[in-house]
Amino acid sequence: MTKPSTGEFWDTPAWTNRQTGEIQASKNFFRQLTPTNILMILFHEFHHFNGQTTDEKACDLKSIEMCLNLGYAQSECIYSIERLFGAVEGNDAIPYEERMQAVVDYAIRFNA
Repeated sequence: MTKPSTGEFWDTPAWTNRQTGEIQASKNFFRQLTPTNILMILFHEFHHFNGQTTDEKACDLKSIEMCLNLGYAQSECIYSIERLFGAVEGNDAIPYEERMQAVVDYAIRFNA
């Protein structure tokens, strides 16, 4: 996927224009995903627009909340995010590990 502002390669499954709400998704990336993975990404991206935020963790938490509120199993919602974050390695993985823990903690509290 190319970054709209610069045209350079951008390693992300999707991107949201917070002014228009347009979501651009990587067709190659999406072909590898389960339907729940796709929903979680779209929920996440929707919250960037709806919440007018660049806060990735806030969008992660909103996406898990939406998934759980729709009645998906806790394990399925968590796995969907875990699968996306699992591809990140090395020093780049640290923020994802923190975001993943926040998602797990939220899901556990949601079902308590």
